[in-house]
Amino acid sequence: MGINTVFLIKICYIQAARNHYNNSFVQNNPFQVKIIVVATLLTGLMLTACTGKNTNQEPASHTASDSAVVSLYKGDFDGSPIYITINYHNGNKVAGYNVHKGLKRNITGELLPTANGFTATLDEPGDNPYDGHFIINFDTAFAKATASWSPVKPDGPRAKDFTLARATSPKRQYEIDEVGYDPFTDGGMMAGDHSDINFEKDGSCLLTYYAHITDSTYVDQLTTVKGTWEVKNNQVLVNWQPNETFKKTNTVFDFSFYQNDDGKKYLNGIKGEGFDFSIIVD
Repeated sequence: MGINTVFLIKICYIQAARNHYNNSFVQNNPFQVKIIVVATLLTGLMLTACTGKNTNQEPASHTASDSAVVSLYKGDFDGSPIYITINYHNGNKVAGYNVHKGLKRNITGELLPTANGFTATLDEPGDNPYDGHFIINFDTAFAKATASWSPVKPDGPRAKDFTLARATSPKRQYEIDEVGYDPFTDGGMMAGDHSDINFEKDGSCLLTYYAHITDSTYVDQLTTVKGTWEVKNNQVLVNWQPNETFKKTNTVFDFSFYQNDDGKKYLNGIKGEGFDFSIIVD
């Protein structure tokens, strides 16, 4: 019942009271008439409290299960992939880490329900020039999200808007030897000449190598380079964290295959940037 309806009820009560008593009663008993009017107003107020509708009522809350929230999410962060891992969820508290160009940063914050899904507000530690603040708007299934990132420091990188989706393993277009493994779905290391590269399921990778001096000699200092990776069309695309020794910002590794007696194509390794890596066979 709205306020206008209650107001009309008040008028009706007052009019009924006036009709019930003649003018002489009103004139001779003003105190009693006042009591009737006050009682009528109080009744109207009680009806308003009991039946009034709150038009600013919050939408019904909904909860998220751990199996829905805890996952790996992937997006395009200003032209290179970003991976956000949420590995902790308890009530409205969430935590995890993100990886972008090999830089891995912890994130903590809150997850709250909204009318169309859930919103996560996540903060990086703040002690790195590239740290910032994420706002991620998930759908109810945690399959997709729109997101924004803003730097902690005013002179940091520019703010960015991007989208996220629950990460899935790349569709395999090759076979894996029964004594081997798939480093891109299982995670694992591939070995080369005085070098190796390790791919993690969270989207990060680690390249270690001894640089050439001549064809047969190498420097004594091990170079370590961090990056993020993704598979596209039988290639591995890697975006590297800036490194003074390894000057490349990104690398494309081509898959190398061999054909078995069964006629099927098997993954043997990857090649690129002067490296030739092979799957380590047990």
